[in-house]
Amino acid sequence: MTRHHLRLLLRAWHRRFGIVLALLVLLVAITGILINHADGWHLAGKPVRSGLVLAWYGIESPKIQSAAVADHWLSQVGGDRLFLDDRNVAYCTGSFAGAMGLDDGSLLAACGDELLQLTADGQLIERLGAVYGLPAPVTKLGFCDGRPCLESTGQLYGIDLVTPAWPPLAPSAFKPADLRAPPPALAKKLADHGDTGALDWERFLLDLHSGRLFGLGPWLMDLLAIGLILIAISGLCLWWLGGRPVGEMKPHRQKAIRKLLRDKQQ
Repeated sequence: MTRHHLRLLLRAWHRRFGIVLALLVLLVAITGILINHADGWHLAGKPVRSGLVLAWYGIESPKIQSAAVADHWLSQVGGDRLFLDDRNVAYCTGSFAGAMGLDDGSLLAACGDELLQLTADGQLIERLGAVYGLPAPVTKLGFCDGRPCLESTGQLYGIDLVTPAWPPLAPSAFKPADLRAPPPALAKKLADHGDTGALDWERFLLDLHSGRLFGLGPWLMDLLAIGLILIAISGLCLWWLGGRPVGEMKPHRQKAIRKLLRDKQQ
C-alpha cells in the first residue's frame, strides 16, 4: 500500500472515529449537565410518563377506568386505587364495574367483590363485601327501573344499603353506569399517580449517562476511552505521514505551479 493510499484510509477512519466519539461526548456531557441540576430543575422525584421510556424499562402505563358521577369523576387507577377527581380516596381492588350517585348525596362504586359507599367529598362510609353477603363478582352497576342495582354472573340484584341486602330481581330495564375516558387534563393527573416502579427523570438520566439504559454499564466509559485512543493514534499517524501530496494539491495551487514552470521554461 502506498503512502498516499495509507493516508486516505487513515483519514476516512479518523473521520468515522470522530463522529462516533462526538456522539458519545455529547451524550455524556448533556446528561451530566442535566444530572448536575436535577434538584434545581425538580427532576428528582418527578415520575416518568413517557410511554416510550416506560416501554424501554418494561413498565406498563397505569390503567385508568372512570365513571362520571354528578359533577365529579370516580376513577380506578392501576387496578387498586379509587380517586375522586384527582384525589386518592380509597383502595379499590378488582375489576372496576362503575359508579353512581345515590339519592342521599353519597357515591357508590363497585370494585370486583366489593361495593364502596363514599360521601360527596370522598370520605369512605362503608366497604361492603362477602361478609355482607354481596353477590360476587360485581360485573355491572346501574339502575333497574330507576333504583340502584348490580349485576353478578348474569343475575340482577337490588341494592339495599340500610339492611344491607341484595334481593334478586326479575329481568327489567337495566341501565348500567357508563365507563368512559376522563377529560385529558384529569387523565394526565391520574396517570401521575400511577405506579411506575419509582422511575423518575433523575434515575433515567443516571442510567442514560452511565450506559446502563443500553445494557453497557461501565462499558460506555470504556468505549469513550477507546474512541479517544483511536482518534489520537489516527491523528498522529496522519501527522507523521506528512502534508498533502501533490496529487491532492488544491486546484489553485496546481495552476500557480504550472504557470511558474511555464515562465521558467520561457
